[in-house]
Amino acid sequence: YAYAHGCSYSAFVDGKKETDYFGFGEFTATDGVGMKTVSTCNAMPYDDYRKNRALAGAIKTSKTYGTDGKEYFRTEYGYTLHEVRENQTQNPSWLIEPTKVQRYQQGTIVETREAHISLAANGYAIESRTDSVTDHYDGTTVTNYSEFTNNEMTNEMRLAVKKTFVGSPNEVRSDYTYDSRGNLTIELTRYTGTGLAAVKD
Repeated sequence: YAYAHGCSYSAFVDGKKETDYFGFGEFTATDGVGMKTVSTCNAMPYDDYRKNRALAGAIKTSKTYGTDGKEYFRTEYGYTLHEVRENQTQNPSWLIEPTKVQRYQQGTIVETREAHISLAANGYAIESRTDSVTDHYDGTTVTNYSEFTNNEMTNEMRLAVKKTFVGSPNEVRSDYTYDSRGNLTIELTRYTGTGLAAVKD
């Protein structure tokens, strides 16, 4: 193992100095035959100290090199930082969301995975999530969608709607109903695609 580009970050937050150590910006693992995987991390991409703290050195790029020194595999990671606060008088915090993973093989992209969440007005509760996988060999994309309800009294997040194969002839929708204690009581699944004739209730 090898490490490089160590770093730390200090800033005054509300008049108080705070310091974080983000470890290393690059990490290399070499196996017994000499193949190397080099991971580059998001150490300090932002001017705002608190955003860097939220990102916490998440991996940005991972590359695998053969014994001949050529790059054979590469994975790139994307993230979104959401500013969250209950009201405008509260100091904000940040929620990190992994939003994209792209895989390459010998320089050619083979797969893309994306995920996006929608947050409630207070910034903490998740209202919905959309994720997709694209296979670049055959050019197909599969998309799934989930919708949630949030109970502030019990601090519960419940799955309300789930759609698979969104927008395709194979689309399926499931709706969920719960009792007063949060127990799932009904799961209603319907075929909502266009590939088959609608069934009778």
